[in-house]
Amino acid sequence: MTTWTRAAVRRMRSAARVDYAADPLSGGAWRLTLPDLPPSLNDWQRWHWARRRRQTEDLTAALMVLVRSARIPPLRSAEARGRCYFPDRRRRDPTNYAHWKPLWDALVRAGVLDDDDAAHLRVAAFEQLVNGARPRSEVELRCLP
Repeated sequence: MTTWTRAAVRRMRSAARVDYAADPLSGGAWRLTLPDLPPSLNDWQRWHWARRRRQTEDLTAALMVLVRSARIPPLRSAEARGRCYFPDRRRRDPTNYAHWKPLWDALVRAGVLDDDDAAHLRVAAFEQLVNGARPRSEVELRCLP
């Protein structure tokens, strides 16, 4: 039987941790990688308003740094495709994770999107995938004419 020290467990977790990243794609699109999974809609609705605000503010601050460092231009209107890489194969309701309201609000506050209404943002697809070693969220934003 193997005994793991706390330091060894921390090193393994930090090695598998995903950091915020913004990668340019062809055709003026961007892939944003977020180290956390979005809260489910059930969790989001149960949270106190202050906790929801704190979550949105933390995400906004991280995305502002990411947007500025990657020099992502403002998009008048965009199509978004989301992917969540979950750590296990548990059954999940896809509509519980597809809302991503804090992310859209954070992108508006960071200056990437003009607004998160239907005229400026079209959410095209949402996928649930499994990656036990590196759970994360990815969003592809493609500029619409």
